[in-house]
Amino acid sequence: MSRPGSDTGGRPSGQFGPDFYRRLPVGGQLGHLEYLVNREDLELYRSAVGYPDAGFPSLALAEGRQVLAGKYGTMPLTGVRHQEWYYRPPFLERRVQVSGWIREKYRLHGRDWLVVGTFAVDEIGTEVLRSQHTFLVGEEDVGDEDPRTEVAESWPTVDSGKALAVLEKQLVAEDLEVFRTLSRRLAPACEGAVDEPAAARLMSFAYLHQLMASSYGIDFRQGGQLDVRFLKPLRPGGKFTAHGSIFREKREAHRTVQYLRVWLEAQDETPVAFGQAKVTVPSPLT
Repeated sequence: MSRPGSDTGGRPSGQFGPDFYRRLPVGGQLGHLEYLVNREDLELYRSAVGYPDAGFPSLALAEGRQVLAGKYGTMPLTGVRHQEWYYRPPFLERRVQVSGWIREKYRLHGRDWLVVGTFAVDEIGTEVLRSQHTFLVGEEDVGDEDPRTEVAESWPTVDSGKALAVLEKQLVAEDLEVFRTLSRRLAPACEGAVDEPAAARLMSFAYLHQLMASSYGIDFRQGGQLDVRFLKPLRPGGKFTAHGSIFREKREAHRTVQYLRVWLEAQDETPVAFGQAKVTVPSPLT
């Protein structure tokens, strides 16, 4: 199935053809993004992801897409990987400023890929978040015949180490619309940068973030890392279970550093997202 802006092969058409992406300069600065998180926006995000203690509404903003859109307009891209490094949840009523740049671009399996980095600080210079966003060039209606299923070969097996308490979630269509509404509120100049498939993939990240944040609290929210690959977009109406398992642990002075495999399964135990996380207990940033 094709969507506006793409042909049946999922390749971008018009001004965003393959030649356009190949001409993008590595290291090139992208659009500057600035937004304010108030109590209403934060509660809107918490409602969308179903997590009352969530603290990073920037995920709904999809900063990588927004800084691209700020420079070149809304692009046909499929998000395949999202990484975040946490410094401190943003203070309410304090503006957050985001810088973005093209970190890398490459061709693999006959397809073009684009990697965007973003860095967020608040108005007095407090570090909030660093992110890295990997995109497959072109929009796709990814279903059972996902052309990227080869990444499932690195699907994590459950380790014999300690497992986190599982997190069960159910996605409804209204959650995705609230998610997208918030992205439009925070960045009204980039209307359309976050479509429903993009929001559905980022919801996978939100669920795995909740798994880690609810398990480790401030030690994860200030100093933690999360790296997630998306296999399939979540479908509204589906039930999903987030898992985490420690596969490595080491001591550094008086702190413990843990490395975890994390993954999200659909109700039939089909994987929809997987990745790794890192947390230091106690966090050096608290």
